[in-house]
Order: sequence, then structure tokens, then C-alpha cells
Amino acid sequence: MGHGDGSGSDRPARRGFGLHPVLHLINLAEEDYRVQALRQREREHYPAPTGESIAEAVGLIKQRGLSSDQLASLLESLHIELVFTAHPTEAKRRTILSKLQRISVTLRVHQSADLLPREREQSLASMRAEITALWLTARRAVKRQVDRGRR
Repeated sequence: MGHGDGSGSDRPARRGFGLHPVLHLINLAEEDYRVQALRQREREHYPAPTGESIAEAVGLIKQRGLSSDQLASLLESLHIELVFTAHPTEAKRRTILSKLQRISVTLRVHQSADLLPREREQSLASMRAEITALWLTARRAVKRQVDRGRR
């Protein structure tokens, strides 16, 4: 019963998938915050390399006077494991990826201290439009998934 007959049995699925664009936006905001924090840290330490960076590691290797052979031996002793953090079902469609990319670019533009008030308003309007488009795209995808489940 349910499945489009007005009983609402497909509502939990729709409600769950309705969070999907919100989660994408949260991830985007977290990524933007991380990038801003890294940029600020680099500004604060310039011209010294940022802590825990490749540049710092290279500087420490030079400072300690490791030879090429010692460095090669050190690198050969490393044990590197790949870690996959996203479940395969988390794969994003190209349309969603392109919308998230545009939101990210608009967010960076919006954060610029050099924007005129009208430019700030334009970037905010653009960001709202992209978020709305993301939301609508996700809703269409959820509707298709629910419809497929009915068949």
C-alpha cells in the first residue's frame, strides 16, 4: 500500500533524501572554512612554512642534513595506506557537482573584502539562485528514485 496512493508511505524516503542538498552545503561550508583557516595560518607564519606541510618537512630534512641516500631509505620505509572516506552511494552527479562548484566560487567572491555593496548583493543573489537550483535538482533526483522504487 502507499507508493503514490496518498497514504504517504513514501514520505520517510523523501524526507531523508530532502536532507541531501543540505548535507552537500554543510560539506561545502566546512571545506571553505578549512581552506580559510589554512590560508590564515600561512599568512601568520609567512615566510616560514606552515606547520605539518610538505614545505616544512623539506625544510627539516635540509636542516638535519640528510643525504639523498638517507632520504631515499626513509621514504622506502614509509607505510602508506589509502583510506576511502565516501561510500560509493555518495557519488555525486555531474549536475550537483557543477552547482556545488558554482556555489563555492560565488562564496569565495562574496568573502572578498574588496567588493562594492552592489557586487556583494549580486554575489548573494547568485548564491541563493545556485542553492535553490541545487535543492530543486536534488528534489527531482529523489522523485525519480522514489518513482523507480514503486515499479
